[in-house]
Amino acid sequence: MDISLFLRYTAENAMIIPATVSAVLPVRSALKHNKVHTALCMVPLLIALILIGAGICTKFEFASNTALFLGIAVFYILYSCNVGYSLSKRLFCFFHGAALAEFATMYTAYLGAPFEIGEIGLYTLKWGCIALAIGIGITLLFFRDSFFKLHDLFENENMDRIWKALLFVPLLIVLFSIWVMPIDYSNVTIGRVRKISLILFPVILLVYHLIIHILWWTSEHITKESELKRQNDLFQLEEKRYKALRYYSEQASMIRHDFRHHIGVISELLNSDKTDEAKDYLRQFTETDFSGHKLFCQNQGIDAIAAHYDKIARQNGIQINWHLKLGEQLPFRISDVCAITGNLVENAINAVRELSEEKRIIDLTMEMRTDQMLALFIRNPYENAIIYDKNGLPKSAQANHGIGLHSVLSIVKAHNGNLQIAAENGIFAVSIIIFEQKDKGAMK
Repeated sequence: MDISLFLRYTAENAMIIPATVSAVLPVRSALKHNKVHTALCMVPLLIALILIGAGICTKFEFASNTALFLGIAVFYILYSCNVGYSLSKRLFCFFHGAALAEFATMYTAYLGAPFEIGEIGLYTLKWGCIALAIGIGITLLFFRDSFFKLHDLFENENMDRIWKALLFVPLLIVLFSIWVMPIDYSNVTIGRVRKISLILFPVILLVYHLIIHILWWTSEHITKESELKRQNDLFQLEEKRYKALRYYSEQASMIRHDFRHHIGVISELLNSDKTDEAKDYLRQFTETDFSGHKLFCQNQGIDAIAAHYDKIARQNGIQINWHLKLGEQLPFRISDVCAITGNLVENAINAVRELSEEKRIIDLTMEMRTDQMLALFIRNPYENAIIYDKNGLPKSAQANHGIGLHSVLSIVKAHNGNLQIAAENGIFAVSIIIFEQKDKGAMK
């Protein structure tokens, strides 16, 4: 075997390394297996693909693109099986890594064209290493985009619909880089083609970076708007709850004030043998609704959301057993906790609404297990078969039912928490644990 040729193929095939890094960083939260185990398996696999590909190309004098294509095909199959995102997100990330690596290869071809004349289809070892260095450099330049921005975009469910269209952006960069790749390096050195190309090609990466940044900025703006709306809704619930509590408090004060008068009237009616009138008077007295006066917990936000959904449940003949062991303050954004609670209770109400009356019961427990950890458990009966999506969340045949679990999962992930779903013996149960985010501080 020609060792020199083998090393040249190895250097060129090694471009798969920065491509892999750029493809994996944005999807790290959706890996189905342990991150450390995935990395430990990926490193020897990539090395094997590089060396086996270089050996095959050297022995049979194949073009390096042949080995790269086969290696990329194998990598994509493993990549797709290990990433829990939708197909469009997986393809975008895969093309993202391929675009950056292919661009580095193409740019190196133009940069080293005067020194590579006569070398058809394969870099010299020196320029192969330079191409790898440029690939690593581009990966580092896009590290923030890959590690933070794309990752945040994938985690934002409000942006889910854009990926089917957006995946064509990195794909076009891949196709363009392949299309302009010189077959004969001497063609690149004609006139000012090389100089102009070396200046204009980086603009493609700049535009690609701006697209990612604009999408990320839009995502952040939408997230802030959603958070503001949640806080606004919560404020309105708290205001409504406060007015209701004040009304019932005033009613109770009036009744206590007039209690002797009421007793006197009833006593006089009974002494006069006007039993029916006394019963009617008592009926009017007891018909006053004081159920809204119930205090569910000390935290104003959770108390308001509990009162809101308890009223909806009672209107639908549903009983909710609330066990809320919470103080006035929580070490979380109260809008996040209310969003979790509201979505879960709303889904539970929808699930039991059509069941027989004796089964319309929901049990919800929420408590602070430690100063930094909140636990929430909710259980409700169900009858129809439950179908789960690719994220392990239930899908509903009814429009808009169950979609709140995706929001819940996003909030749980943001708090480094855990969400578990179980459905057996006719009981559907959700268990959630979230932890304090140190930079948020305590919220009322």
